[in-house]
Amino acid sequence: MLETDWRGLFAAVPTLFDKSGGLDEPGLAAHVRRLAMAGVESFTVLGAAGESAALTLEERRRVLDVTRDAAGDHAVLLAGVVGPDVEAGRVQAEQAATAGCDGLLVPPAPFLGADEGEAVAFVRTVARNVALPVMLDSSAEASNAPATPAMLDALAEENMLVAVAQATGSTEFLGRVRDALDDRFSLFWNADETAPEALAAAADGWVSLAVNIFPEECVALYRHGHAGDFTVVRRLGAWMGPVLRLCAGPRRTPAVKLAMQIMEHGNETMRSPLIPLSGSRRAALEAAMAQAIDTRLTFPF
Repeated sequence: MLETDWRGLFAAVPTLFDKSGGLDEPGLAAHVRRLAMAGVESFTVLGAAGESAALTLEERRRVLDVTRDAAGDHAVLLAGVVGPDVEAGRVQAEQAATAGCDGLLVPPAPFLGADEGEAVAFVRTVARNVALPVMLDSSAEASNAPATPAMLDALAEENMLVAVAQATGSTEFLGRVRDALDDRFSLFWNADETAPEALAAAADGWVSLAVNIFPEECVALYRHGHAGDFTVVRRLGAWMGPVLRLCAGPRRTPAVKLAMQIMEHGNETMRSPLIPLSGSRRAALEAAMAQAIDTRLTFPF
C-alpha cells in the first residue's frame, strides 16, 4: 500500500462564482486563506459540492491553481474526479497531477444505475491508471453505489487507494471496516451532522463542508475530538447541530452556500441545474443561522 499521512480535518471547498456566474477567483482565494488561518491544513476541491460537472477543464485548472496558491505548498490538496466515465476521469487525474495536487477524490460510481460490481470495476480502473493516491468519496451526492465493507475488501489490493470518506449509514461502518481490514485504509467521515459520533468512533479524519461556514469551531471540534475531549465536542456539536442538520441530505450544496453567504464567506450563486434554496427550508436555515450567530461560543472553549 502506498504510504500517505492523510489524517485530520479536510475542508471540502465549494466552487465560488460571481454574480454573473463566472469563477470568483479572488473570493475563492480569500476563502481558502480564511480556512488556513483558522487552522485547516488539508483541502478537497471539485468534489460533490464543487459543481465540477458544470466546469470546463480550463476552469477546473483555475480552481486547482487558485486553491494551491492560497493554501500554500505545505497544504494537502485533493482534486475531485467526477467522470462521467473512465476516460474523463483519466484526463481530470492527469490535470490534477500537473497542477501539483497531492491526491484524488474519486466516487465509487459517478454514473446512474451502477451496482457494486460495476463500482469496484470503475475504482479499480481509475486507481490503476493514475499517478496520485486516491481517497474514495462515498458520499451520497458523489456516488451512485456507496462503499460497503465488501467493496473495500475487493479493492484492498489496489495500492493507490489509500483512504475512504464515508457519509452513508451509521458510524458503526467505521468499526466494521476496521474489524475486516484492520488499518488498510485511512477512514474519514463525510457527514457533518454526525461528525461528533464519527470522531468518538475513532475516525482518522473528517471531510467537512461545515468548516466553510464555521471554520474556527469545526477546527476546534476536530482537535478536541481527536484528543478525546468530548465535553467540548458535545458543546460545539449541540451549538452547530441545527445548522448542520439543515445542510444535510439533498440540496446540501445550496444550503451550505446560503449559510456561507450569511457568514459573508461567499455567495450562494450556483450554475444550472442548481438553484438557491427557497420556501420553508430556506426560512428554517436562515433562522438556525441567526440563532447560531446570536449564541456563538467564545474562545477558548
